[in-house]
Amino acid sequence: MTVLTRPGTSITDFVLGQKTGYVLERPPGAEHFHVIEGTELQGNNGLEASPTDDGFYVVSFGSREIVRFNRNDASGPAWRTTAPEFMPDNIHWYGGRLLAAGMVRDEPACGGPRQVIDGVADTMQCHRGYVAALLDPTSKDWEVLVRAGPNPSFNGVSAALVVDGDLWLGSYQADRVAVRKLTAMEKTN
Repeated sequence: MTVLTRPGTSITDFVLGQKTGYVLERPPGAEHFHVIEGTELQGNNGLEASPTDDGFYVVSFGSREIVRFNRNDASGPAWRTTAPEFMPDNIHWYGGRLLAAGMVRDEPACGGPRQVIDGVADTMQCHRGYVAALLDPTSKDWEVLVRAGPNPSFNGVSAALVVDGDLWLGSYQADRVAVRKLTAMEKTN
């Protein structure tokens, strides 16, 4: 599991570029969770295991990155890649690639990128557009599936899943989910 902000840190800290979180694990038979050394990032968030269980992928929300870690290697990330102009929140496997979704980074309707004002990070209540994109973990190439502008009835996009060929979107702010029909081209990805 991930910890976004460990005790003594805040969201403002990771917006300012500081490492605030880490990944915890509890192996079978263990009584407690422990920190996986070397997994400290700027706001550790979404987490997905590799299909072969030789590593895992973590969203670094503050740096807009997906970061790959190898199991049994405490030296730090194996690699990292920055999302194309959005802030990925959660990730899930879809067709051999990682599906990520999140709010637009530089949203004109919100005055641009997230700011720290008077020492406090913007709470992101302004309506931001969203992006859902696929990441190929081998090439580290991104493919944007959908991009949409701000919507007052559905803000804070934080997750995406493809169910029966439709894109289901979750939000950490809205009181509903959204379903978007994918085009034939998008469904083949």
